[in-house]
Amino acid sequence: QLVSYFKIPLSQILVVNIVNLSLLPS
Repeated sequence: QLVSYFKIPLSQILVVNIVNLSLLPS
């Protein structure tokens, strides 16, 4: 259960990071 508990927050962090990178002016 701990593994599945950590998988969701990790995936959310990855999505947030990708969105932030895409919003950054390059």
